[in-house]
Amino acid sequence: TEALKQISKEIDGSNLACVIERAGYKNSKVIVGKLGDLINQDFGKTPHSIIIPGELHFAEKEAIEQL
Repeated sequence: TEALKQISKEIDGSNLACVIERAGYKNSKVIVGKLGDLINQDFGKTPHSIIIPGELHFAEKEAIEQL
């Protein structure tokens, strides 16, 4: 949450963001949404990975929508 707040100071809150909770663990979870909507969300146990993608290809957009 703190990292997302810091990032939101530099980029627009309407940008897409992906947060991966406990990447590499059996119970990992991917949360996708607008940066501004994710700031106050609880992502559970650490570690977390944050991905802020650039412009997406239509196939990438479709894949993200499946999440």
